[in-house]
Amino acid sequence: MATNRKSPYLRTALESVVAQSFEDWEVVLVSDGCPDPEGLERAVSGIPALRLLLQPPRGVGAARNLGLASAAGSLVTFLDDDDLWPPDRLRLQAAALHGRPDSIGCYGEFVFVDAEGRPFADGWASSGERVARAGAFHVGTLMVRRGALELAGGFNPLLALQGDLDLNLRLARLGPLLHLPDRLLSYRRHGENITRSAAALDYSRAVYRHHYRLARLDGADETATAILERVMGQERYHAVRSARAAASAWRAGQRRSAAGEAWRAARCAVGFTDALARQLAGR
Repeated sequence: MATNRKSPYLRTALESVVAQSFEDWEVVLVSDGCPDPEGLERAVSGIPALRLLLQPPRGVGAARNLGLASAAGSLVTFLDDDDLWPPDRLRLQAAALHGRPDSIGCYGEFVFVDAEGRPFADGWASSGERVARAGAFHVGTLMVRRGALELAGGFNPLLALQGDLDLNLRLARLGPLLHLPDRLLSYRRHGENITRSAAALDYSRAVYRHHYRLARLDGADETATAILERVMGQERYHAVRSARAAASAWRAGQRRSAAGEAWRAARCAVGFTDALARQLAGR
């Protein structure tokens, strides 16, 4: 777990680990330049099997890599400081990997919850081989063998956003990832989330372009196709979302906001068209 703050949800997140039916676990919490380290220490006091590491602000990727280097287990999972695990999460995934020694990791489904922890929507569907090839699963549901994670190189510390997606794609190139139909994570939506920002979308485009080129160079046509399909779905979703937001802002007389949303919708439409053209051209 990495944090750069004293999250109001941190204690609840850690208590969901303590409540696991699988008891052989440890938590490595890395403070990535948290401005109140003493307050953070107080917030996690009494949590068993927890080690708190401090580092200057270097980003979530570097913090997670430090946690990985300090962890002792052969199976690794990731938990954000505002999310929750269901009680059987570790048991289900450890058993699945024990039964499938050929798989380098496994992932599953998740549910969106609000600031109070109340479920309000299912996460995106993540079953199917092409989903895994495109890295289109929530890293918060991932359990991965330590050796595979180290072979993949851990997280890219240079990526300020979408380091999760980049890791998923690198892991998918290493070996089989097993999908579980179980809900393995409650992903909290609140005012401080950044994964829905325009910057996050730009980073995802860059990450997908990089891995698409790698797949083409390696002759991994199925992976390249899976990435293009994912990009098309992503751009289509955001184009529609921004177009609706532009129309709503225009009706409300918010001309500047409407123009910004219309520009984003047009950019997404271009991205969709480009991906579709590549798919049709087979390149």
